[in-house]
Amino acid sequence: AGVYTCVVTGPGGSTTIPVATISIQLAPGSYNGLFYFDGAPDDDTSGYITLTVTKSQTYSGSIKQHGAANVGFSGKFHANRSVAVISGGRSISLIAESAGTEARLKGIVRKNGKNIPLLATRAIYNAAHPTPQAGAYTLSLQGQNSATAPNGDGFGNVTINPNGKIKFGATLADDSPVTQGAALATSGTWPLYCQLAGGRGSVLGWLSFTNVPGTRCAGDLRWIKSAGGTTYKKGFAAKLSVVGSAFHPQAGGLGINLNGGSMVLSGGKLPANIVKPIVGTGLNTIVCQSGTSTANLAVKSSLGSFSGKIVQDGTTVTVKGITMQDQSVATGYFIRNGVSGRVAIGQ
Repeated sequence: AGVYTCVVTGPGGSTTIPVATISIQLAPGSYNGLFYFDGAPDDDTSGYITLTVTKSQTYSGSIKQHGAANVGFSGKFHANRSVAVISGGRSISLIAESAGTEARLKGIVRKNGKNIPLLATRAIYNAAHPTPQAGAYTLSLQGQNSATAPNGDGFGNVTINPNGKIKFGATLADDSPVTQGAALATSGTWPLYCQLAGGRGSVLGWLSFTNVPGTRCAGDLRWIKSAGGTTYKKGFAAKLSVVGSAFHPQAGGLGINLNGGSMVLSGGKLPANIVKPIVGTGLNTIVCQSGTSTANLAVKSSLGSFSGKIVQDGTTVTVKGITMQDQSVATGYFIRNGVSGRVAIGQ
């Protein structure tokens, strides 16, 4: 954006000729995004941003961070740039740009002398222009083989309505619940940001939706847990790899074939994997062999989730998870002696 000129040089000297004045107008609408340091985010330097831009290029918005109330800001774009000063000695610098057909904002949040990268995308879907990603999904939030963080797979449900509005609810592999309402961008991206209850941390990262089975939703999240609580009391920062599946509720079951299958528990400082054969299924029930007896896992077919208890070496272990119909498996986690491991159910 700006005024552009051309310099013409000849025998008599040089002449500057105005050529054009170009002004980039940011598309009006709602923008949502994240700010954090890639690779090593922490709660003090990460958060969620949302703002609304008008046709006259004025805007108002807010940022959300761990353990703090939402902080508002406002301003106006001039030649596609703007700086807004907010409380606590912080400021936000914004630059409007486009990536293909997608309008977005890049910039920095400046806090305590640190320049934190920011990216926000525009929500464009509505009744006249519905999103092709509308539908119901299940997500597996897969932990890593870590000695200091949960090894199990958290899980959740996502619904996207035709207007691109996202409703998300999940349980992390230490039993922490998280929720978010957000909006899908043109590219199918979703800025996920959830605060843990009691200000004990956050989960954040960009996820992408497609219509391709097996990769309907994918991306990496950063899970930050502060010290305290009943499990992982020292806190941690861990990566979660997200895998998504389309979800179609099946009356009385998970919607996958479990004949001849088994439930496998691994990680979580187990001395060896635990394998429990599936010996039957019933209405909203999965029956597993547990020692010399059987154990029933309860199925909530409307969500595609399961939960139950098994006995191993005299210890009762709670297992829970969700179906992944595209992958024909169900995944989740267990907690044993304060440590989380992975649960997988399938053939």
